Amino acid sequence: MDQFPAPPAPGRSDAQELLAHIRELEAEPNKPVSRQHVVSQVLLRRFAAPGRGSTGNLVSWLDLHHPERHCKDKGTKALGFERDFVAFASGSLEELWNATEQRMGEAFAVLDDPAALGDREVAGTLRDTVALHFIRSLRFREVHDKAWKETYDAGLRRLLGEDRSRLDAAAVAECGIYPGTQAAAEYFARRFMETSQHLVDSGAVLRTAIEERFHRAREILAPHSVNVLVAAEGEFLIGDSPAITFAYTNVPTQGVFGVPLGNAHTAVLPVGPQHLIAIGGPTSEVRRIPRDEVDALNTVQIQAAVRHVYFRPGSSLPRFVRTVCAFGKRQPLPRIPSRR
Repeated sequence: MDQFPAPPAPGRSDAQELLAHIRELEAEPNKPVSRQHVVSQVLLRRFAAPGRGSTGNLVSWLDLHHPERHCKDKGTKALGFERDFVAFASGSLEELWNATEQRMGEAFAVLDDPAALGDREVAGTLRDTVALHFIRSLRFREVHDKAWKETYDAGLRRLLGEDRSRLDAAAVAECGIYPGTQAAAEYFARRFMETSQHLVDSGAVLRTAIEERFHRAREILAPHSVNVLVAAEGEFLIGDSPAITFAYTNVPTQGVFGVPLGNAHTAVLPVGPQHLIAIGGPTSEVRRIPRDEVDALNTVQIQAAVRHVYFRPGSSLPRFVRTVCAFGKRQPLPRIPSRR
């Protein structure tokens, strides 16, 4: 299976273009959205079942920080969201997600039909669904925050090292003071990084990064086939960072998950207790997989999740989740989709 080829990175070529786009977003008329789902409600509803009485359809969930606690059931509106996941210009970002989410229901309805996977619109929607959940995720935000910390620290080092003359000149021009001591130089270096830090703290940098990376993820996935894996035994669960990438070694069934999309052989997403989408491979197909492969995929979902996993009410999965949490249960990663 070939790796996904990464196209040239789109987006702004310099800081001025980035700032100009942020200024445009500042003026957007859309109302901010505080409760932002990192797992789409239309996707969570695939794991729902009728509750008792008039409670409507519910989804079961476990907190991975406290997996020993009683399994709880809630409606989809109360699950899979983060408050102010992106605090900056969230209204227009929700519109971007809605453009994909509104198409998901029709695509999910034909998952068992191999011929439907050859339909351009259906396959495009399923690929976009994977791209959306890969980028709009808690893991992506963690990676972004870590990358900014590294960028900030590198910027300070440059100002205090190779760019020290520029730092000194700027300090003199602004305040008429030459930062002769190391403490003074560090003070001015941090002051000159304040604008960038403010844009990060406001969520503006994350907002623009998510938008650009989503479009790039769509480009990376666009040429590749869409496969549907059906659980012959057992059932799938879904975590709060559910779109997961795999990269394989030359040893059968060995590999790693959570790699950058451009380095991946496969990207997968559970889309119901019996179905999982896998992007990649030579052809599109609907394939039944055995219990051990279902368990391996569920294990990866649990290990990739930040806090929560979700599953069908009445499922036997809570015991499986607790076992993985307690013992770090690992299984060989299945070839997804299989090589030919």
